[in-house]
Amino acid sequence: RRSGLQQPAAMAASGADVERAKAFLQKKSGPVSVYDHLTELILKLITDKPDDAVGVFEHLSGLVKQNTFSAAAPAEGGESKVDAADAAATAEWAAAAGKIFSAPEPAEGVDEPGAVQDLTDEANYLEWAGVNIGRTEAFRLHLALKALAASTPVQNVRFWGKVLGTGGDYYVAEGTLEEEGEEGAADADGTVHEAPGEGANRFAYWACSFAGGAWTRLPNVTPAQVRAAGAIRRFFSGDLDASVGGHPPFPGKEKEFLRATIARITAATVISPAGVFAASEDEDKPYDIVPNEEEFEIPALNEAGSWVHHLLPLNKLGRTTPNPPKVDEEGEPIEDPDAPEPPAVLGTIEEEEGQWSIRGLPASGMAEGAEPGLVAVRNLAWPGAVTVGFGKRFANVYVGYGAPYSAAVFAPSVPGDVAAEYNINDEEKPFTTQVEVTVDPDAGAPAGEEGEGEEDE
Repeated sequence: RRSGLQQPAAMAASGADVERAKAFLQKKSGPVSVYDHLTELILKLITDKPDDAVGVFEHLSGLVKQNTFSAAAPAEGGESKVDAADAAATAEWAAAAGKIFSAPEPAEGVDEPGAVQDLTDEANYLEWAGVNIGRTEAFRLHLALKALAASTPVQNVRFWGKVLGTGGDYYVAEGTLEEEGEEGAADADGTVHEAPGEGANRFAYWACSFAGGAWTRLPNVTPAQVRAAGAIRRFFSGDLDASVGGHPPFPGKEKEFLRATIARITAATVISPAGVFAASEDEDKPYDIVPNEEEFEIPALNEAGSWVHHLLPLNKLGRTTPNPPKVDEEGEPIEDPDAPEPPAVLGTIEEEEGQWSIRGLPASGMAEGAEPGLVAVRNLAWPGAVTVGFGKRFANVYVGYGAPYSAAVFAPSVPGDVAAEYNINDEEKPFTTQVEVTVDPDAGAPAGEEGEGEEDE
C-alpha cells in the first residue's frame, strides 16, 4: 500500500523533471535551440528514411545545421548586430537599383533619348565567347544605359565593359556627345590635346559602381595622361577620387587614370569586320573613318585579314595623329624630325601577329571546311578584350583589371639623372654676382606721410 500511495508523487516528480529538461533544451544560445535542431533532425530522418539512420545521424545533423537560416541575433540592448552603415548602404543600393525599372523621363535639354545598344540580345552572343555577365545583370545594365540616354543628350550608347578593382568595380558606358573643347590646349611639352569628338576623345565615357547607380562623366583624356598611364602598372581602387601612386607621377586622380586606360584599350582592341566602315572622302579629314553606306560582301570572319581597326591607334605622343606642325614667321610649317608616323587607317589585325586569337563558335560539331556563323576574337595583349562577329554585326566588350599582359616582371621607370651643379669656373659662361639692391618704400614721400600706409592697414 505504501508503494501505491507514493507512486503518484513519483510520477509528479518525473513530470516536473521533464518540463525542466524541455525548458533547458529550448533555451537559445544562438539562432536556434537544441530542441529546434533535434526537431528538424528527427523530421529529416522520417522524411528521408535512410537505411542506416544511426550511421548517418551525425552527417544529417551537420546538414540540418548548415541549412538553418542564421539571422543576426539582437544584442543585449535590443539592437541588431548588423552594422548600421552596411544596412544603410544596402538600402541605398536597393533604392537606386529599383529606379531603373520605371520608364526614365527625358531630362532638360534631351528632346528624345538617343539610340542604345541592345545589350540583352548581344549578351547571348557574348556568352558563346565566354563573357557571361549574367542575363539578369545584362537586363539591368540595358535599363541603366537607357536611363543614361534619357539624362544626357548622348547618342549611340553602348556598354563598353567592366573594369575590376580592389575595393569596387566600374561599369563603363560609351557614347557620342557634341561638345566644345578648349581650342589650342596643350601639355607642358607642347603636345596639343585632341578636341572632343576627335582621336582619343572621339567618344565620351561614363562610369558607375553598379547597374542602376549614378553615372559619372569621365573627363576627356590628354596626351600626358595617356603616356603616364602606359608607364605605370597598378590596380584600380573603385574610388574615382582616389590618388594614383607610382612612378612617374600620374597627372590626375583615378578618374583620369581610368579614362586614360579606356583610351589605350579602345585604340588597341576595338575592331570590326572589314567593310563595315570606310575611310572618309573628305580631303580636310584624311584620318576620319565613317560607316560604309555601300553594299559589301561579308568576309570570312575566321580569318585575321577580315578584321580591321575602325579606330586610330595611339602613337608615342599619346595622340592618334601627329602633333599639329608649328609654323615659321611666313606661315610655313616647320618639319619635325621626331614626329611619329601618320596612323594606318583601317589596318587589319593580320599585321599584329601573336596578339590575337580567333575561334569559330561552336568549336565542335561543325562540318569540315564549313565557315562558322559566330566568331570570337580575343586580344592577347589586353586580357579581357573580346569581340564577337556574326555576319555584318559585331560587339566589342572588355572585362578585366585594366592592365596589359606582360611576360616580364614589371619594373617601375628609373628616375632621371640628378641635375649637375652649375660650373662657376666656366669661362664661356662666367658666373657673375648681382649687387643686392634695397629699395626704400618711403623714399621720395613728403615729410609727415611716412608710415601712414602702415597705419591705414
